Amino acid sequence: MSSERDLAISLLELRINTAFERGVDTSVRTVQLIGPVDSKMFRKFDAALTMLEDGSRKAITVRLNSEGGYPSEALAIVGRMKASTCQIIVEGYGQVSSAATIILAAGKKRRMSEFCQFMTHQSSYGAEGKHKDLREVVERAEVEEQIWADCMAKFSNETATYWLDLHNTGKDNYLSASECLQLGVVDEIF
Repeated sequence: MSSERDLAISLLELRINTAFERGVDTSVRTVQLIGPVDSKMFRKFDAALTMLEDGSRKAITVRLNSEGGYPSEALAIVGRMKASTCQIIVEGYGQVSSAATIILAAGKKRRMSEFCQFMTHQSSYGAEGKHKDLREVVERAEVEEQIWADCMAKFSNETATYWLDLHNTGKDNYLSASECLQLGVVDEIF
């Protein structure tokens, strides 16, 4: 009897350690996306979804708390979400900023903590080199902003022009959970 109890405790500790270390809890089908949106986040997310999709079509909840990062990696995560065989529920906590905004908006079901802040702004970048090279960086950033605005329009109640105009204020634009609900970025506040 004691060995069975010890085994159950060991399995529970292993599950808890995995959830903390990797941000994946298979028993409740959750994936945590915390920190910068980068290639490491995409690899972790892809691996987690692949594991959770194996043999089940039950919904997967993504818990998001991110300061943002690379737009291309955010779009990769959105693409992976849309390719999933499972319904993806995204919950926003703390901050959902910059590139992470599109991840929240792209969920099949989108939920946001009343304490979460959503922040969007113009792209920022650093570059050096010849004038032609710098022009290409600016052009690429403008293309990424248009892609972002088109996606936000698809996932919200507003137009791409609305989202671009918000970016073109040149400042960080903070939206409350209530504002995100009104704009159709999220479906529910908790």
